[in-house]
Amino acid sequence: MDDDNPTPQAPPPPWGNDYTRYLTGGGGSSPRPSPGSAGSRSRSGGRSGGRSGSRGSPGISSSHTSTVPEQQPQQSFTEETPVESPPISQPQPRVRRPRPPLTEERQRYFAEIKTILDSPGHERLRRLDPLRLHKTFWFNDDPLVAQEVRSVFVRDFKEPHANWGQIPKHVIDRWFITFAHKFHWEFGYSELVREEFEEKVKDRLPDFVGRLKKSYLEKGDIAKPEWWALQFVEGLKAFWADPGHQYRSDNGRAARYYDPNGKGIPKHRSGQTSFRAR
Repeated sequence: MDDDNPTPQAPPPPWGNDYTRYLTGGGGSSPRPSPGSAGSRSRSGGRSGGRSGSRGSPGISSSHTSTVPEQQPQQSFTEETPVESPPISQPQPRVRRPRPPLTEERQRYFAEIKTILDSPGHERLRRLDPLRLHKTFWFNDDPLVAQEVRSVFVRDFKEPHANWGQIPKHVIDRWFITFAHKFHWEFGYSELVREEFEEKVKDRLPDFVGRLKKSYLEKGDIAKPEWWALQFVEGLKAFWADPGHQYRSDNGRAARYYDPNGKGIPKHRSGQTSFRAR
């Protein structure tokens, strides 16, 4: 073939001097996808499972494609969950043994108590209630009740009763009737109120008599109140001079002030409790 008739050549492509032809012909990889796209996740899966095919292949074999689990929506903990507080239990009275049936004498006595409670205007007095309803009082919960119990037997202390065992029953009945004029309660609680009244007298009477004895030992007959009769004071003095009482008194004092280690007197909080009951 002559040089004057050269072989016709293909016209130059429409693109210029760039990498478009290189990328179109498969000579290079596809453009890098943005982070977080599907292509990026597919490529990361292909790297973990091994590379397949050429470097420039835009796709990855289906056998090496990893499944990305969908993200579960997270719960928002900004709102505080309200915490239910436990219900407040009402104080209950002490559980006691079943009471024996009342005799005719006790029935007449409590009938007198009912007459006092039903008297006009008595419901306006301070009210006793073991369930502690609105604006009510009870023995072990309010010091006011204990103060009134003490004032009852102090003002009516007309016989030499050095302890609870020496008080006759008719004297306790008289003290409780006086107490019934100071407080109001439902008649159904009368036996329970009577029991609590006696427990409080047992607790406060030894303290009252102990203070009298201490004052007598320090001051002598001058410590006698003016309204006390002479035979009343002589009866208490005879009881305090009894050898059995002195032995029990000294034994109790030694127990209260017992200090074996020299670190101070320990606090006795259990009261007069036997060793077996502790």
